[in-house]
Amino acid sequence: MNGLANDSTAWPSFRAGMGRTGYSSQVFSYSLTEIWQRNLPAPSPAWTTPARRSYWQRLEGIQPRVTGDWANHTIADESHVWFGSSTDDTVRCLDARTGKKLWSFMADGPVRYAPVLSGGHIFFGSDDGHVYCLEAVTGRLVWRKLLGLRDWRIPGNGRMISIWPVRTGLVVNAGVVYAAAGLYPSQGVYAAAFRVADGSAVWRQKLNVSPQGYLLASETMLFVPTGRGNPVGLDRSTGRQVRSFSGAGGAFAVLVGGELFSGTGNDGTLTANPITSPGRLATFKGTALAASPRHSFLLDDNGIRAIDRLAYRRAGAEANRVAGRIDSLKAELKKPGLSPGRRTVLQRELGQLGDTLDASRQGKSSSELWRHSVSGRSTIIAMANCVVLGGDGLVEARSLADGAVMWAAKVDGKARGLSFANGRLFVSTGSGTLHCFSTGAAKKQVTKKAEQANLPNALAKRLAKAARTVRGWALVADVTDGQLCAALAQQTQFQIVGIGSDEGQVSATRERLVRLGLYGSRVTIHLASKGALPFTDYFANLITSESAWLGQAPSRLAKGELERLLQPYNGLAWLAPEAPPHLASGLSGAGEWTHQYGNPANTSNSGDALVHSDLVLQWFGGPGAAPMVDRHLRAPAPLAAEGRLIIPGENLVIAVDAYNGTELWRLPLPGSQRYSMPYDAGYMSLNDGHLFAAVADEARLVNLETGKVEGAFAVSEFVPGSKRHWGHAVLADGRVFGTAQHPTASRTKPSRDLISADYNNNQSMVTGTHLFSAMLDNSQLRRGEWVHEGGSILNPTITIAGDRVFFVETNRPIDGGGRHTLDELRKDGLRIVCLDSKTGGRLWTRSVGERLGQSRNILFLAATDTRLVATGSRLGKGNDTEYMVQCLAVENGRELWSASHYKGLPGAFTHGEQVHHPVILGDRLIAEPAIYELATGRRLGPLDKLANWNLKRPGHSCGTLTGAGDCLFFRAANPTVLDLGKSSAGQFQALAPTRPGCWINILPAQGLVLIPEASSGCVCHFSLQTSMAFRPRRSQEPR
Repeated sequence: MNGLANDSTAWPSFRAGMGRTGYSSQVFSYSLTEIWQRNLPAPSPAWTTPARRSYWQRLEGIQPRVTGDWANHTIADESHVWFGSSTDDTVRCLDARTGKKLWSFMADGPVRYAPVLSGGHIFFGSDDGHVYCLEAVTGRLVWRKLLGLRDWRIPGNGRMISIWPVRTGLVVNAGVVYAAAGLYPSQGVYAAAFRVADGSAVWRQKLNVSPQGYLLASETMLFVPTGRGNPVGLDRSTGRQVRSFSGAGGAFAVLVGGELFSGTGNDGTLTANPITSPGRLATFKGTALAASPRHSFLLDDNGIRAIDRLAYRRAGAEANRVAGRIDSLKAELKKPGLSPGRRTVLQRELGQLGDTLDASRQGKSSSELWRHSVSGRSTIIAMANCVVLGGDGLVEARSLADGAVMWAAKVDGKARGLSFANGRLFVSTGSGTLHCFSTGAAKKQVTKKAEQANLPNALAKRLAKAARTVRGWALVADVTDGQLCAALAQQTQFQIVGIGSDEGQVSATRERLVRLGLYGSRVTIHLASKGALPFTDYFANLITSESAWLGQAPSRLAKGELERLLQPYNGLAWLAPEAPPHLASGLSGAGEWTHQYGNPANTSNSGDALVHSDLVLQWFGGPGAAPMVDRHLRAPAPLAAEGRLIIPGENLVIAVDAYNGTELWRLPLPGSQRYSMPYDAGYMSLNDGHLFAAVADEARLVNLETGKVEGAFAVSEFVPGSKRHWGHAVLADGRVFGTAQHPTASRTKPSRDLISADYNNNQSMVTGTHLFSAMLDNSQLRRGEWVHEGGSILNPTITIAGDRVFFVETNRPIDGGGRHTLDELRKDGLRIVCLDSKTGGRLWTRSVGERLGQSRNILFLAATDTRLVATGSRLGKGNDTEYMVQCLAVENGRELWSASHYKGLPGAFTHGEQVHHPVILGDRLIAEPAIYELATGRRLGPLDKLANWNLKRPGHSCGTLTGAGDCLFFRAANPTVLDLGKSSAGQFQALAPTRPGCWINILPAQGLVLIPEASSGCVCHFSLQTSMAFRPRRSQEPR
């Protein structure tokens, strides 16, 4: 095609080809100077930073594994440079000589990966779920193809994107385009091959992985990185998966000479795997790799090294051959009846082979040509005469001979992307700057400022004042020119989604918003026909109409769509200034999770009548792992009510809109963090627009809407004269309940030793010295409170149901720091106590005896209006955990029935399997793994059939269960649901390719299944590490 260079001088795809080796045979000139620079929108990476550390692995400074969209990576030929943007959804073509824009094309979502140049066209994928083909010189759309099942969009990573985003860089080869879309296998993930000429399908395959990263290809296989996971291999001719590769996980991959290198793992490592045979070749330190035909150049945190790959392979093959022969000789020497002569021959050969093995190993070491210690380098490519490195504020070229710096230049920001075409070096930085270095004369830099416009700010301010939240999503229907969208973006903190039905108007509006500097990161405009809109339910906090508010035409948004899309708790729909606004008033049937185990009664059941097991992804994104508690430390449960999800982080709480994932506020709470929650009590609760949280010696009342502290209550108001901390903290129906405990009682210091101890049997329980209550009126405690002081109160047992408070305490107080094993507590006798919740008067007591009294690992209580359930466990016969269950009458403590059962996993008591909390699900009691009929104690199975059925999770069982309706939610290998009302076989369904938390982080509440990120510190190969929510599929909703 006219104006396009041949392949020898072009950089046609990310890292120069479908092997991603980062190599070009072109010669780098050491006299390059910067000839132009473009300041472009900074990239908007999909994923946040990882956790700071992993206590269990003793790993500090966990490395990010998915970084392919941290720069606007470029491709180029003799006269053009192309790149996409994850911020304003635009693919741009610049004149490579001057940096002047030649054309731009706007997709319908972020473009996170570099395009591919082939045959006069460029190809790329977008978060909008499509693969695009454009004319390379003009930018004209040739074709676009949807990889998912339909056009359906959800909030994802803070943007409105397809539920099947294309998060892979494409491969184009032999007239075929290869791509993959989707992140959640439970929602559908697809790989596809299209014909370059017209976009017609060659094949389409459903995958059970989460594709993220740049695809690679050999002649027969397509290699698919899977984000934080390990790559898989597909047959190029059919798309069927034929290989899985081992490694440390990560989206970076390079294909060199029959070997696939992938990583970079949590600790900055790469793994080499052969592509045609099973097994792993090697794992070594490395964050990036470039490969010429003979040499490999490895970048890691300590610097760069050059390796003669052919010499390394020869020496390695010889070492493996010799080692195998040595093993066979040693085996023969061990055989009985070996003659002295034969033994002498074998020993002589063994000695000679030892020398040969040493020489081979020395040969591997000597294959390293040079090494230099440098820091702050993040990317590397190889040329015919040098390697080029990018890093913090610089780019440099180093000699192939000895690694000496031959050329260097400064750049703005961290150099993360490099490409080289026709003598020009293009450097993309994390701040969005694109630098071009060449031997030509410098060009004048032109920086365009965002346009100014007269916008309807008064109308936007009126809408903003009426809105019921300051952050979230706004849906603007009937867009004409984007004026109201722009004004709302300037006057509010909403993400604005506009919809228009005229393709020309939508295109012009997008261009206008780009010139205003608002498109993508703040406002997106979507083309949508009349009728149902392609957006998920409940996402919009504000719905309005641009044409109606500008006095141009009434809104055409259907009432049914308005009600479907409006956030059900704080949503406001105001379609015209003269019409009254519509205020959302809640979601009928939605349950809440207001306390550690769902409610003050500890049923671990939200009471949600909407949730079932056929679930649709609602949103995903932040908060990520960085602010969260290390999963092994078993942090307190998240909470959900009034349209908000409250996530406990490390000494802070984060409020998120439950329906769209928008972070609303963060509140640091230094000194509040507790760990090992199975042995402690919940210290946060929600009630009537407030969060109630214990922090050391006081409890704080936090406004749920604003995150502001409205009151603080010292424990000394209830227990004067003693140094105590708040223990249990509950706000329910306008009344405060709490316990006082010794400052050393709760586990507050994270460590590996804490994790190692608390997952085993016979761990100590946190106890309190006093239990108290008072009414709360206008953020003030009323007088007339009551205080109970008896024995040592077991924190995990405190239960409030109706007008009664239940707990287990010792017959007399036990001295010490407030933490005791059940063996120690039983010496003084244990009793169940029932108090009047309003007066503190004792209603009845009952000793903890018989089978329940033999508990060594845990004691829990949970209650309904008529039943009090006590569960405990101990190490029983056959080295298996035995659970004991006792059901009492709430009215008088009389035993109604009792039972016991075994976990069914002998030897499994080092991962928390022995401290499962019970779930009361209607008339069923789930004391994992058994299900009992609550009224009679008879054993049940799914569908409520009488059976001695055991729940056997398909994976880890250290976390505990949550429930609603007929469904149980829990950690297995992934977040998993079991619908007890669907099948007698008990079928498990994995929801996401993520690692769940080790106690509670799956909440069936608010008409959703809410799963905030809880895998912080996890170094396993799970593709995603993110918060998310699912909603039940509507009747007749397409799959």
